[in-house]
Amino acid sequence: MLVAAAPAAAAAPAGQDPWKAAITDAALRGHVAVLASDTFRGRFPGTSGEDSTLAYLERQFKALGLAPAVNGSYRQEVPLVRRTVRPTPAIRLTRTAGAAGTGELPAIRWGDDLSLSATVLDTALAVHGAEIVFAGYGISAPEMGWDDYQGVDCRGKVVFVLATDPGRAPPDSTLFGGRALTHYGLTATKQEMAAAHGAVGLIVMHDPDVVGFPFDILTAAVGRAKYDLAPAPGSQPRTPFAATVRKEVGLALLRAAGLDPAHEMGAAGRRGFHGRALGIAIDLAASITVERARSYNMLGVLRGRTRPDEVVAYSAHWDHMGVGVPVAGDSIYNGAVDNASGTAALLMLAGAYRDSGRPPARSVLFWATTCEEQGLLGSYWYADHPVFPLAKTVALINMDALFPFGADDQMVVTGFGQSELEDLLAKAVAPEGRTIAGDDSPETGAFYRSDHYPLAKKGVPAIFAIGESKADTTQRRRLMRYVTSGYHKPQDELTPDWDTAGILQDVRCYYRLGRMLADGTSWPNWRATSEFRAARDAMRR
Repeated sequence: MLVAAAPAAAAAPAGQDPWKAAITDAALRGHVAVLASDTFRGRFPGTSGEDSTLAYLERQFKALGLAPAVNGSYRQEVPLVRRTVRPTPAIRLTRTAGAAGTGELPAIRWGDDLSLSATVLDTALAVHGAEIVFAGYGISAPEMGWDDYQGVDCRGKVVFVLATDPGRAPPDSTLFGGRALTHYGLTATKQEMAAAHGAVGLIVMHDPDVVGFPFDILTAAVGRAKYDLAPAPGSQPRTPFAATVRKEVGLALLRAAGLDPAHEMGAAGRRGFHGRALGIAIDLAASITVERARSYNMLGVLRGRTRPDEVVAYSAHWDHMGVGVPVAGDSIYNGAVDNASGTAALLMLAGAYRDSGRPPARSVLFWATTCEEQGLLGSYWYADHPVFPLAKTVALINMDALFPFGADDQMVVTGFGQSELEDLLAKAVAPEGRTIAGDDSPETGAFYRSDHYPLAKKGVPAIFAIGESKADTTQRRRLMRYVTSGYHKPQDELTPDWDTAGILQDVRCYYRLGRMLADGTSWPNWRATSEFRAARDAMRR
């Protein structure tokens, strides 16, 4: 195991704020070199990679002067269930009696065409002759006058749905978030809704043009352990299984039912759509290894000088994908950008507060989350079991996958327009010559795919912003190349061509924003139009 001490604080150049001395290229590369090394085996929870990562973070937290935040420990236990779908599940489609469709039924190959996850605690998953119902986007939202399930009997059936939510195809800014994804478009929400209507399974058609990443990203995890939070009283019911299929398979399924896929997908995006049975049944059987497990959030705190019970939090997930399917002969998913970069930023920020020479008025929490890649599990657990009361948590600043492609002129905010924190962020980025902007691709739902979201659902004001350069075409090409060739692949490694200027800008912006909050007395809120405002108002009352 690699052993490294916290990088020593360099003396700040004359006239420079002392806190900036902790935010350097050397410190960033030093942390990433360790966390994204082959020795750490891709930082997968429940493996030696987790042991190495937690030990490293514990040493760093101690060296940085952070106090243990969890009853004298840095570790918050997160109880889990680990499921492994063993190869190869049997998947077969047949026609139901009297079915009108005549098209050829698609063959579905596990792994190549379908990614499967289970929620059962049994060691076997079996669905026999369950009719497939096409339910459009699989959304029931009475407050929006929308119900894809109206008039459709889904009891004992499998629901087949499109990814994301209406508003994009056809374009209609009056539906849900328009082009931007809402929580109704999340697979987890669709699974809960399908279960509420009596379905025994959910199949989602993956559309890479909408969700923002290729189906092959999902195949990398096929056959590997998948974590879930251990069941608890009051947990939202979900269907026994959820599957994602390649777009070509989903289109073939509609054609086999005698339907025109383009027409059906267009109709699903308009008001008045109603689901229908496809006249096709599915048999699915899989063996599952089910084990109880645990992982850990890491929490260190810098106690506030005058209002220690009020907390400003920084978060970054320490976990990644572990060891998996080889790509170009490499099977270790190192996760240098995602998210050794954010974890390194967390440690540099702790060093910046240490080196500032003035303790903040409010406490500052440095939180390295677990199981983000498994569905934000560590964050969901903390949201339900907070170490510091959520009503006393001023804000959360989340860091996930910072881009090593050079200096940036903008700070892109996911979920732009939701939070009053954006007003403070605009001030924090100005010294870097930056402005703030919204996400160019809100349809991919980045706001709902990182660790700030579970706390946002509870009402805690949270912001997730990353530097980007919209004017520099070279940087944009490097970013797109990372998305297609590095994201969730073994090729996400620390390489000599990393240009960390933009990441260092990010970290300085995060520091200024957190410092304004930690030294201030204000309680920024969600904007009046935000879906999270009511929860925060109730919490603060």
